[in-house]
Amino acid sequence: MADIEDGFDIRDVGGPRKLDEIQIKIRSKRDPSDIGQMDSFVPGVTPIWVKTWGCSHNASDSEYMAGILAKAGYPIVAKAVDAKLWVLNSCTVKTPSETQASNLLEEGKAQGKHVVMAGCVSQAAPDEPWLKDVSIVGVKQIDRIVEVVEETLKGNTVRLLSRKRPDAGLSLPKMRKNALVEVLAINTGCLNHCTYCKTKMARGDLKSYPLEELVEQARTAFDRDGVKELWLTSEDLGAWGRDIGLVLPDLLSELVKVIPEGCMMRLGMTNPPYILDYLEEIAAVLNHPRVYSFLHIPVQSGSDAVLRDMKREYSNGVHAVGHNKCYEHFLVPYHEGIMGSWVRVRVTEVAKFHMRSELCSSTNPIPTASPELTDWTAKRLENCEPIGTFKSGDGTAIRSAPPGEKSSIAVIVLSVPILVGMILWYFIGI
Repeated sequence: MADIEDGFDIRDVGGPRKLDEIQIKIRSKRDPSDIGQMDSFVPGVTPIWVKTWGCSHNASDSEYMAGILAKAGYPIVAKAVDAKLWVLNSCTVKTPSETQASNLLEEGKAQGKHVVMAGCVSQAAPDEPWLKDVSIVGVKQIDRIVEVVEETLKGNTVRLLSRKRPDAGLSLPKMRKNALVEVLAINTGCLNHCTYCKTKMARGDLKSYPLEELVEQARTAFDRDGVKELWLTSEDLGAWGRDIGLVLPDLLSELVKVIPEGCMMRLGMTNPPYILDYLEEIAAVLNHPRVYSFLHIPVQSGSDAVLRDMKREYSNGVHAVGHNKCYEHFLVPYHEGIMGSWVRVRVTEVAKFHMRSELCSSTNPIPTASPELTDWTAKRLENCEPIGTFKSGDGTAIRSAPPGEKSSIAVIVLSVPILVGMILWYFIGI
């Protein structure tokens, strides 16, 4: 905007002009909502409300953004109605969370609020129709939240989405939702490529924070800020350090040294492939008096077929299959001729409450099998060798055969009436 002196010219000095010599400049029409945005914008005074969906990593990002904004002078308010600008930190893991973010964005617009979108939804899918003309701060750009907010308040749309820049540091200002809990993200991204996961598109590949930086952040939170609990979080806790030549137990063994008396540490989520590599070390940490005996392991499925489709990079291994004392839960292909007969099956999947199987032929005769049944089963698979089962606690442990492996077990196929009768006979003696 030009200085006020620039509005005058010495050549204009003189007698009064006639009205027909005066040029009237008509200002272009402006949207009422734009009035005062550019010319009267004052940084650091607009009340801001921060809304968070999703995991504790998202919660940590929101605390950093709130802290950065507060340091810049912006009041952070607890109620949406009291704010003039909303920062919506979205989550892409579940559809309901994404829908809520979309609905709240539209609600904010309808109320005349300025809105800045953050989080995994806007990072992974910024071209969604409902995000059109909306300012976005990416998951690696949270340290630039003030810049995005101020440009939005001026009426501009800003989008900072680059994933090539380094992650924001851990020493940024922070406004904790719970003053007694430090939510510490130890890494971002992961090593997996799960077919169903959209978070990977937002957070990217694994990037571990340095061990020394994490330990110092934890020490500062305890000693300077007076927190009582340290929550470790990330997209995959167990993968920490694999990109910098370290493993999770290296970090945990150092963190427990800085936990003061009367304070606790809690571990977050870890995928099965990585935690299995050092179970003894993790168990030792979980038994520490200042560490909660808690670990979040998203197994996702007990079916090898489903796990393969999901690209989860692990199998169900050996499972104790739940059953009552009367019979095993085997699922076999339907055929009238096998009802009430002993057949040999190849176990193909093991789930929590049942085992899925395929009929196969055998060099050993199948008791009560008719020629028709023998011919039918012979077409299912090649000859299979028996595989034994063994007892494990209250269940029977049995391994599902990998594709191409010849393993089988003999089972009796029961119709529903026979099955119900056996259960009643076993439990109440009818």
